[in-house]
Amino acid sequence: MGGIHHRAYIGYERWDVDALRRKSSKITIKDVASHANVSLGTVSRVLNGNATVNRDIAHRVSAAIVDLGFTPNAAARSMRSNTTRTVAFIVSDISNPLYARIVKSAEQVLNEKGYFVLVGSTGHSHERELKLISLLRTGRVDASLLAISDESDPAIVEAIGESEVPIVLLDREMALPLDSVLSDHRSGMRKAVAHLWQLNHRRIALIAGGEKERPGRERLAGFLEGHRALGAEADPKLTRSGNMSEEFGFQETYDLLMQAEPPTAIIAGSNRLLAGAIRAIRQLKVRIPDDISLIGCDDTDLSNLLDPPVTVISRDMDAIGRAAGLTLLRRLSDPSGLAPTKVLLPTDFIVRESCVDLGAPRQA
Repeated sequence: MGGIHHRAYIGYERWDVDALRRKSSKITIKDVASHANVSLGTVSRVLNGNATVNRDIAHRVSAAIVDLGFTPNAAARSMRSNTTRTVAFIVSDISNPLYARIVKSAEQVLNEKGYFVLVGSTGHSHERELKLISLLRTGRVDASLLAISDESDPAIVEAIGESEVPIVLLDREMALPLDSVLSDHRSGMRKAVAHLWQLNHRRIALIAGGEKERPGRERLAGFLEGHRALGAEADPKLTRSGNMSEEFGFQETYDLLMQAEPPTAIIAGSNRLLAGAIRAIRQLKVRIPDDISLIGCDDTDLSNLLDPPVTVISRDMDAIGRAAGLTLLRRLSDPSGLAPTKVLLPTDFIVRESCVDLGAPRQA
């Protein structure tokens, strides 16, 4: 099996389709071809996951399909083969380098079995997420890898529950019988707290994602567990939980450092939060590690290239992608006969120069 070595991206262009929708409530394959400026045959080949379609053209067709809300009718579906050899990879933000690495590794595994990967980025948009998930009920894909923004949203849960294809969740947990590939965030966070405690830090702050996504919940839980294991309780004033954005990281770091009793160390619970934290630290002219010790989550170019390099709780993103691809292939081999599986992958703790020993412990 030679594999397919390109993927079509959906979710970037926006089309002016209001006039078309007023003209007709039913979108046809001709409408898709017209808006993508391709032939009907090209649209058909994209729908069937044909690997010979040029990447840019497949990109345009896929974007038109999603934005127009096109759904093949029953007759058209009956003319197609039972499988499309296409897997949808739906993530909240494909510009995040972590997702790009997962996609690449998962794609390599799936390519070996002849599957074509269609990537959709929701941009953290609830409407966009629902629209992309609707692909799973149209027969245009055989399976999906999902990293959704809100695991508890009733509309999202309902839409996923109504899907008709195998699904593997990426670091997400839902009240549905689905396979998942998870990371052991708690263990990594406990190691980070223990490391800082050993360096005599007693005012340790955490900036984490919110309760809507598993990584934020698990990192917060590990942070609290890490303190309790040392016979201490985390200071609620130093624990900030909201979202994974750089702006949230900036605002919360700025606020923490402006307190009368600022923390001596900050743990940023994602690569985007770390970027925001670093921006606030630089704006306030605070020195790392002399004035503040810093730990990040997930190893990126930012954590490696910063001076000094940042200590991180790291995950093997390539291993996550491979595990996701293999788990999905296992499910495709027996869609209904296997019990849902949870694959839990370890985290690593990489010590670098961004944390300093305070000597005698400071009072909380």
